[in-house]
Amino acid sequence: MIKDGEPLVSSYYRSLIDLLGFDIQNPNFIGTPERVARMWNTFTTPKQYQLTDFPLQQKGGMILVKNHECWSFCPHHLLPVKYLCKMAYVPESKVLGLSKLAWIADDLMRLMPLQEELPSLIGKRIQEAIMPKGVGVIIQGEHLCMRMRGVESSHAEAVSSFVSGCFLTDHSCREEFMML
Repeated sequence: MIKDGEPLVSSYYRSLIDLLGFDIQNPNFIGTPERVARMWNTFTTPKQYQLTDFPLQQKGGMILVKNHECWSFCPHHLLPVKYLCKMAYVPESKVLGLSKLAWIADDLMRLMPLQEELPSLIGKRIQEAIMPKGVGVIIQGEHLCMRMRGVESSHAEAVSSFVSGCFLTDHSCREEFMML
């Protein structure tokens, strides 16, 4: 969170625009340093939410939220990354409110994690919250640092995963997760 540092961040961006050879007085750049500072504040400030859980009334199957889109930044290049998240668990005695899986993912995005670590971070947060029988997380990422620079691959996507408990030991559970 940079709220108190917004004036400092905007002055850095003012300097960067100048160092890149652009005229800060150009109408297109008026207010840009302040907007960029507010943008960084928005993307790095955790939102307030509660991990609401409920007792499991009837034994059921897998709980899954898929196609949750969220954004972060690559910690190596500070370029945007668009993630598509698939998160599931098999409850033991409690369930989370469905939106809480998305909240967990969104909250972790503000840390600018490596995609390679993100599924495990999400999975462990779910485990800590309700101690399910197992957790599965698949993250698909579109990294602008790969698309715009470096390899310049316009279609490359990175996929990473985390599984624990029954997703690791029960082939049918893992297969169901992969197929859904």
